[in-house]
Amino acid sequence: MTPGGRLVFPVFATLAEFIRELIVFGTGEGLAATRSRDRVRACRGQSRVVVSRTQGSANRSASTRAK
Repeated sequence: MTPGGRLVFPVFATLAEFIRELIVFGTGEGLAATRSRDRVRACRGQSRVVVSRTQGSANRSASTRAK
């Protein structure tokens, strides 16, 4: 590794760690604000509904007719 690489690598690593901490902090603040307004819904662990292509196109055409 060159001397320049040894200088730049820790700087980038420190910036990446700082940005990650900002994201974690902001996410925590957003969740706290949402909890204070009682708008948090459990999203993890819920099963997802799988729609086949034929059902999806039928639903899409029905929704465009309704407009």
